[in-house]
Amino acid sequence: MLKKGIDISQWQGAVDFSKVTQNVDFAILREGYRKTTDKKFLEYVQGCRNHNIPIHGVYHFCYALSSNDAREEAKACISNVKKAGLGKDTIIFFDFEYDTVKRAAEKGVKLGRSECILFTQTFCDYIQSQGYKAGVYANLDYYKNMYDKATIDKYIFWLA
Repeated sequence: MLKKGIDISQWQGAVDFSKVTQNVDFAILREGYRKTTDKKFLEYVQGCRNHNIPIHGVYHFCYALSSNDAREEAKACISNVKKAGLGKDTIIFFDFEYDTVKRAAEKGVKLGRSECILFTQTFCDYIQSQGYKAGVYANLDYYKNMYDKATIDKYIFWLA
């Protein structure tokens, strides 16, 4: 059975959850980026709860410059998920994108396929070590060119 979901972050602004509930079966919310909480994350969690919209997962936008940074981002993400009162059945997706690479380059750090895979595994393995479900979010380009089959197969995969 096909289900319809919504992916929301602070960029969607004020969300009318009474309208959303008529059109979707679940939500996936951006939890944050770096060690920063998405400005609307806790509000959106509450909006989903108030309108009985299941939260199937959250995603964390990566700005790590090293494997250690990726682990620290995972720790911050878990902290936010706990603060929101989301259970361990929540899928936590790692989101490594063009902007991740661009921002790193602005700081003099070159990120490529090997760093994408390493940071993803570091983040997701930490998430799993804490008893949560880990996932990878990627567009088709990153799926084909930045990831390997072993990494994609190891975690829940969400193709943008």
